[in-house]
Amino acid sequence: MAERVVIHDNRISVPLVVGATRGRHGIYFGNVNSLSIRANRLTLVRPSGAQDMQIDGVRIFGRVGRSIIIRENHLQGFNTGVHFELRGAAPKTPMWLINDNLAENSSLVVSAPNGANKDKQ
Repeated sequence: MAERVVIHDNRISVPLVVGATRGRHGIYFGNVNSLSIRANRLTLVRPSGAQDMQIDGVRIFGRVGRSIIIRENHLQGFNTGVHFELRGAAPKTPMWLINDNLAENSSLVVSAPNGANKDKQ
């Protein structure tokens, strides 16, 4: 597992091409002890005919440690703004914060385990 990962202040454009068969994500990370994703601008460029493909702006997947902070991100055009899927047991007393994110045109802003402090924008 990665020890500490910081992803801050990026501008990310995700181009989806016609005929794409696999999902894309703006930021994807898994198996980490400490993670901070903050103040990023993510935009999905989706051609007509590709509206049915489910794409997450930020996707966290796997085993994680006590500290996960995802905040102040601006996501545009994704089906789900932040998707956090835990694999394995949650650590004791996790500090998982997913707050102050703007997910424009998303059907779901945050999907995360009950142990996470979530603020839906």
